[in-house]
Amino acid sequence: MRGPLGPTRAIERFFAPQPMQALVVCRIGFGLILFVSYAAKLPRFQMLFGPDGVGGSASLERSVLADVWTPLAGPFGLLRYVPSSELVWLLAGVVLAASLCFALGFRTRTAGVIALLLHLLFHARNEYAFYGWAVMMKPYMLYVILAPVGRYASIDAWLRRRRDGTPAPRQWIGPAVPLRLLQVHLCTMYAVAGWARLTDPGWLGGEMLFVALTDRRFARLDFDWYPYKTWLTAASYWAFVAEPLAPFLLWIKWVGAFWALGLMSLHLGLELFANVGWWQYMMMTGLVAFLPPDWVAAAFPSLRRPSS
Repeated sequence: MRGPLGPTRAIERFFAPQPMQALVVCRIGFGLILFVSYAAKLPRFQMLFGPDGVGGSASLERSVLADVWTPLAGPFGLLRYVPSSELVWLLAGVVLAASLCFALGFRTRTAGVIALLLHLLFHARNEYAFYGWAVMMKPYMLYVILAPVGRYASIDAWLRRRRDGTPAPRQWIGPAVPLRLLQVHLCTMYAVAGWARLTDPGWLGGEMLFVALTDRRFARLDFDWYPYKTWLTAASYWAFVAEPLAPFLLWIKWVGAFWALGLMSLHLGLELFANVGWWQYMMMTGLVAFLPPDWVAAAFPSLRRPSS
């Protein structure tokens, strides 16, 4: 009887209700990433997304890209045909408001859905205005929206307590499926990115980090990295090992927590020296899902245990 019950119990534990601290952090992080990324585009918003911009409805016939520009996202390519710049500005204001409300937890699920839908429209309108992070943000946002993250550390929770007079919950528990979807998707990303490097000569030779830091398209600093090439080779091999092993080691208790911290340090280092949009911030936020709940709970005053 023991043998058959083992996998069953493991599956039950896997899908049992889980602490929501990590997804609350993801709600705040993903919402702020969307807000700041769109706010940074405001000075050239019409050029990127407006009717007179790249591939827009007004310039489509005379654009040099007219023959090759296609609405890659099917029905989400509607903004490509919008003739009103005022409407584009209105939608810009809505996506900023919705993403900020999602981060703060005000009308959380509604704000998240609106922010995600508008992000789908703007990304389909001009995918070249974003780096690859904008694609991955879509499912990550969806998983967080599915979770009851508006109940905790949010304006919604504060308003509910004022209205009903109920104390703040000491435990943040919710369904496991959104958290597991995010974790599995993160591991899938590392598997696809990491395993592809196992046959890449540049990664096998430990040269890729040096190449990235000296590539003017992505490098943040105009700096002579050649004297530090040995250290960069060692760092390249760390990335070469860390990402392919992540889909396995992240699930092992304690090993997974420290492996997640190691991956965070990798992404932080890349962010300091290379510019690839908001990719690193998004990944560091998502990796919180693999940290012990007690570690994450320490960031929230309402969950801290009172001292004796």
